[in-house]
Amino acid sequence: MRKACKNILYTTVNSRAYAGEVNGGLPAWEMKLRVISGIILALAAVCEILLVRSYRKKK
Repeated sequence: MRKACKNILYTTVNSRAYAGEVNGGLPAWEMKLRVISGIILALAAVCEILLVRSYRKKK
């Protein structure tokens, strides 16, 4: 039981959760990817609105 407890504590302390460089947030590449995805989604929505408006004017 003592060895099992030692192994669990050793694994926990040496995991990334206790590393100094971990800021607890998203990695920079993931944040950039989310921002780019949001911009693309917004552009697609604007294009869709413009297409619907032009279609309604032609009718």
